[in-house]
Amino acid sequence: MKKRTAKSKKVLVSKTKRGFAIWLTRFKKIKPQSLFDSVMARSDNYWLGVMALGVIISRWIGKSEYLFSTDSALYALALDHYDISMHQPHPPGYALYILFAKGFYLLIQDANLALVIVSIIFSVLAFYAVFYLAKLIYGRKVAWLSTIMLITGPLFWFYGQVALNYACDAFFSAWAGIYLYRAATDTKNYKALLWASLILAIGGGFRPTLIIFMVPLWLWTIWRQRSWRGLLINISIMLGGTLAWLFPAMWLSGGLLEFWQALSSILLGKAGLYSFTVFDQGLAKLAWYAKLIWNNLLLNFGLATFVTITYLASWLAPRAGERKLNLLNLWFWCLWVIPAMLFYLLIVFTIPGYLLVVLPALTILVAVATIGLIESLVAAYHVKTSQSLLITSLITVLAISIAGFNIFTYVKPSATVAMQKSTYPVIEVNNRLWRNVIPAIRNKFNPQSSLIALESPFLNWGFPQFEYYLPEYPVYIHTTWGVYNPDNKKWMLAYRHQWSLVDWLEILPTDESMIIIRNKWNIPTGAYSKLALGDGVGYLAYYDLGVPGIRELLNGITDVKVKGLAPITKEE
Repeated sequence: MKKRTAKSKKVLVSKTKRGFAIWLTRFKKIKPQSLFDSVMARSDNYWLGVMALGVIISRWIGKSEYLFSTDSALYALALDHYDISMHQPHPPGYALYILFAKGFYLLIQDANLALVIVSIIFSVLAFYAVFYLAKLIYGRKVAWLSTIMLITGPLFWFYGQVALNYACDAFFSAWAGIYLYRAATDTKNYKALLWASLILAIGGGFRPTLIIFMVPLWLWTIWRQRSWRGLLINISIMLGGTLAWLFPAMWLSGGLLEFWQALSSILLGKAGLYSFTVFDQGLAKLAWYAKLIWNNLLLNFGLATFVTITYLASWLAPRAGERKLNLLNLWFWCLWVIPAMLFYLLIVFTIPGYLLVVLPALTILVAVATIGLIESLVAAYHVKTSQSLLITSLITVLAISIAGFNIFTYVKPSATVAMQKSTYPVIEVNNRLWRNVIPAIRNKFNPQSSLIALESPFLNWGFPQFEYYLPEYPVYIHTTWGVYNPDNKKWMLAYRHQWSLVDWLEILPTDESMIIIRNKWNIPTGAYSKLALGDGVGYLAYYDLGVPGIRELLNGITDVKVKGLAPITKEE
């Protein structure tokens, strides 16, 4: 029995060794790089689906619970009543964006959540578009690296979690870019250009500036086809598609006259867009905009920024062979990126989300530079092992490092939070702010005898948010730029989700409190009271109108009138 058992063991060991030897022989015949390519070729849709799920989960966890900025509040107001003349939303109207979000709003009855869901949807669509654009031009390696960089980049991540429409820019620019590139490389591909024209027209309904920034690339692609007929057809599609959403937006806003008055006040008014430009503010403004753009790109690309700089510097080093430059690709990327960048440098750059219209292009170029540097280093050191396998391994390691650094940068806590920085702590602070401010005001101040006054507009602490969240309180703010104001009224007054222009901030005899937001009126110290908010938010300042001397003090402020007291003018 023992002999039989020992013999069985020997047979089993022998078969195992033989099987392992056969498996090892077969494995040695497999080229790791070809295996990698084969797996990735069969699994594109699978891994993109996994990434899509990751994007949805990561954006949903930690999303903005309250309207993040003044623009968010204007979009929310527009979901209830669309009127560009009332800046609901601000001109030129974002008609298709509001219409798309309206469907979710009707289902869930939460404007902020509906707008955030739209941001998440377009974040997913954008990374799909970037993947296929990068794959079309540079192949699968660049496509995957671009996608990883995009979805972990703080700038792109942030605008997938808040109620703003900048993720739409990323999607439509990348989607149009696919068809524009196909049309540019194949001048007989008229259908691709027609699709690009239609995509840009639709995208303009989500972000109208998309058309302005992409038109140079679109015109260059049309020029390459050398067809007057094609030019007329594509212009017709662009104009027709744009007017299809623009005319309804005008009609809902009271007609062409009201629409033009609102739009011209922003573009042509004395206190309009020109007041932000380098031409009005000088070269110091140019330097400021350049600094903001650089800081935001550095934040988004992190480690990849320095990899790209190293790669660009390597072009200055002499080498045996000639470097090949694809002029068509150079024209394609320059005409995509430069128009928007010139606008941001010379005209206005105030919100980091503006960069999302060029972020797909920049992300792909950074991925190209990253892989180019790796390939150059491997080739320079004459590695004896499989260069292809080594390059793939280094790309994987670097991609993981870049993604890890980006995630850490986005979520890491910070003692001081700059509200214009695109990181998660900013969303957390905004949530905590409004979570405390709204109930504090409602619990402390009677809407029948209280008013809210803002001296200046603020991005995260502004007039539209107070108008939206506290509609039962009269809310005042000094008339802001871009508002049609032919009679030179001094104040905007919001009440019950409607606002109007008025000459005075009026304090009635029945008013008991006036809440002041970011006091900049140089009122003597101690003139106002404080309401502690807790949770690290700070306090609300307010005037107790029952305290002797307070009404007289407020009546002395320019453009403030206390009923029952004679107003004091500047001359007095």
